[in-house]
Amino acid sequence: MKYTRIEVNPGPFADILPKGAKIYERHKLPTIEFKKNGVEYTISDLTLLNPIGVSAFENVLNCLASGIGNEAKLRVDSSVTDDDLDIVYDIVTGFAYDVKKKGKNGYRFSGARLIHSMTTEKRKDGRFVTFTTSPEIANDIHEYAEANNYVVNLIDMIVYIAEKEYQRFKEAGVWQGGRT
Repeated sequence: MKYTRIEVNPGPFADILPKGAKIYERHKLPTIEFKKNGVEYTISDLTLLNPIGVSAFENVLNCLASGIGNEAKLRVDSSVTDDDLDIVYDIVTGFAYDVKKKGKNGYRFSGARLIHSMTTEKRKDGRFVTFTTSPEIANDIHEYAEANNYVVNLIDMIVYIAEKEYQRFKEAGVWQGGRT
């Protein structure tokens, strides 16, 4: 069965896209919900997704956990088809989390993405994909992994990242408190 993606009209962004570039609708991945320390979380559920995309997601996290930077470059095996790469892209960049704390000092992040983009590159020594996230998120992943002896629990890692993001928003004066 061929994997299909829905192309989206770039509208006013058409002029700034590189020649031949296309924009696709982002797939919504299945989710799981949990509550920890009075905060409600919804994260993408990887358990029923295509193993090639889940494996790529794990490899990206492992690369980012190393602390080398905010990019994870992976070599693509010659058996990986373009359809497989589309699946990898949709799973890795589609992983999202929502965070909601109710009350007087409540806050909410909606649709936060862990990995922001993927680029592909064909070279003499093979095909590569590079996934990119923000330097802050990459640092959070590295700090979490290092503090946990590189044993990553995805749920605990997302909680850690969300707490760090909230602190950055507060320090920047973005969050003034309020009800959600």
